[in-house]
Amino acid sequence: MTDGICNRWWLDLVTKGTLPTDVIETLAEHGITLPVRAGDEAILAQGKVDWLGFNYYHPVRVQAPAHDTDEFGNPCFADPYEWPDAVMNKSRGWEIYPQGIYDFAMTMTRDYPELEWFVSENGIGIQEDHAERTEDGRIKDAAYRVPFVREHLRWIARAISEGARCRGYHYWGVIDCWSWNNAYKNRYGFVEVSLQDNYERRLKESADWLRTVATTHVIA
Repeated sequence: MTDGICNRWWLDLVTKGTLPTDVIETLAEHGITLPVRAGDEAILAQGKVDWLGFNYYHPVRVQAPAHDTDEFGNPCFADPYEWPDAVMNKSRGWEIYPQGIYDFAMTMTRDYPELEWFVSENGIGIQEDHAERTEDGRIKDAAYRVPFVREHLRWIARAISEGARCRGYHYWGVIDCWSWNNAYKNRYGFVEVSLQDNYERRLKESADWLRTVATTHVIA
């Protein structure tokens, strides 16, 4: 049900023009009946897309729920699960799990084989990204940003070799950018935007690696 509500609810709608029947039926069994008006099905059928954008930062892990309902009386289908072996981005409180991008790719290949898709967002935001610098003043981020992107790209490459119709990877963001939620608290870029020095742009250590990958097409 977590997959049905969080993933297939949207994927079925934009690929098939329908909502997943099993999710609707399970909700009804738990007392939740969706309002349906005349003509709704025809409207939904018109919403199919030509390609899909997929944002991926971290997985969602679940376990059997401790209670049948939540504090509002809604049915509980799962509780969050904290994997003891999880590698965490402590700045965001998010698990780093590159294989998740491959898992999604294989789901798309199996369930939505005709749809082309892009990784529209993927990145690692680090608080106090500017704290450690090289002698020439560049941010020392190669130890965490490079392996993050490298492993995600490797899993994408594997998925493509196994038939996934992934047509591109867009990193968030190439340059440090402002967030609606956190302003400049967490920095994502390969290029620094210095708030302390009149917004000057400087290449971080990781930019050297990105240049090599972009020019050689080899994930090293």
